[in-house]
Amino acid sequence: MDGFVSRIGDAPKRREDLRFITGHGRYLDDMTFHGLAHAVVLRSPHAHARIAGIDAAAARAVPGVLAVLTAAEIAADGLSALRPGAETNTVTGEAFAFEPQPLLAAEKVRHVGEAVALIVAETLAAAKDAAELVAVDYRPLPPVTGASAAATADAPRLWEQPNVVVDALVGDGAATDAAFARATHVARLDTHVQRV
Repeated sequence: MDGFVSRIGDAPKRREDLRFITGHGRYLDDMTFHGLAHAVVLRSPHAHARIAGIDAAAARAVPGVLAVLTAAEIAADGLSALRPGAETNTVTGEAFAFEPQPLLAAEKVRHVGEAVALIVAETLAAAKDAAELVAVDYRPLPPVTGASAAATADAPRLWEQPNVVVDALVGDGAATDAAFARATHVARLDTHVQRV
């Protein structure tokens, strides 16, 4: 590899692919471990809904199931919700309007695919079978279908506070307004930044 230089736009060849495309690759599912358990996450099919109840009794009765966890078990174990690495805008010092992200949804789901239950079993098949038996009573709510729609005053609220996490202003607002007022032409452009 001495002297190898990669440039933007290069299409370097991957060296690890040959074993995978010729059937000689080894994946995690190809390996066996003593005492291994498998987990399946039951996820919400709704973009926004209240959870009126979760009945996991049938899932817990499936042979080979070791545990079925819901928000109730998470709370009983004293586990807390996820929080971001930064809770204030590093430029302005303004606090983000952040709500902690629950490990498993409790009273409400706020996006399609939000985790509602975790099923742990001796085999993947048993975990999948049990996941199909968890009965979640969803009460659908109006969804929020995009960032621009979520920022409107009449948008359904996913949390108790407004949907906007932060509205940051950077620079000299008065000078900017004055420059636009003096401008001969003003062009407007709406841009969208991917979620990161």
